[in-house]
Order: sequence, then C-alpha cells, then structure tokens
Amino acid sequence: MAKYDPLVRYLRRQKALEVELSFRDIERILGGLLPKASANPQWWLVDGAALAPPQQRAFAEAGYKPE
Repeated sequence: MAKYDPLVRYLRRQKALEVELSFRDIERILGGLLPKASANPQWWLVDGAALAPPQQRAFAEAGYKPE
C-alpha cells in the first residue's frame, strides 16, 4: 500500500468527521496520478475485506469511508 501511505497519513491528521477531496487533491497528496479506474465509484468503496485493494484500505485504516 506504499503508494497510498501519504493519503492515510493525510486523513489521520484530519479533525473533521467528513473530508471532501477531489481527484486532483488526492493526486497532490499522493504525488502522482490516479489510475483511470479511479473514475469508477466501485474502485473506492471499502468492503472491509483483508485483501481489499490498497486504495480502499487507505480510507479504512484512516477511519474514513469514501462516498
């Protein structure tokens, strides 16, 4: 999940219950471009599975749920 570690750190520093980030915001945090698949909402949904993709685990580990 190393690519998404900066996102986890960013989200963990937030005090608000909800944080709104654009794709551009996330790319700035990551220091790189998101894949084209990120345009699909399913790509972000956290399902709680241990083998969930890293972008999903990043939100879950920081205590947030993408919507």
